[in-house]
Amino acid sequence: MSRPNKTAERIVAAFGELIDTKPLCEIAINDIVKKADVSRMAFYRNFRSINDIANKYIELVLFDVEKAVNEPKTPFSMQTYFSLIFKNLSKYGKTIRALYEAGYGELMLKFSNIKLFKTPLKNKYIYLEKYQSDIMAGAFYNLLISWIKNGMKESAEEISAICTKFAANAI
Repeated sequence: MSRPNKTAERIVAAFGELIDTKPLCEIAINDIVKKADVSRMAFYRNFRSINDIANKYIELVLFDVEKAVNEPKTPFSMQTYFSLIFKNLSKYGKTIRALYEAGYGELMLKFSNIKLFKTPLKNKYIYLEKYQSDIMAGAFYNLLISWIKNGMKESAEEISAICTKFAANAI
């Protein structure tokens, strides 16, 4: 069993804190290593670039959301599913917006497509075809980005109701 890499975790956490305070284009490796209290050598043992950290950060955010969605033992419903997604993503709203504005939108779409739609919904709705899940993932992603850009004024429940209504008509 492999041990968690505490240095990499600190670097990713420092990146998360920094991207909440300034644009990605203004974050330097020196900023990250200083915030994480690690050496540049430690940084390069774990990551090749800031791009690598951004990828890892997006992956961890979606893993966190996926874990939260899969934890409840309540019966599955679309409303519950979307509500859990939006409640958990709202914790990262500022960061998701910053990453989107820095050009990581396609990567976020790819991860959300795989983590939140392809496998989970296919397991619940066996008859979902590839294109149906692609449409749902794209609609979800666009709604998420629009919600974040508009300052997340609507509650997670209001946004999940929109998704649920759309999904009910799409399936």
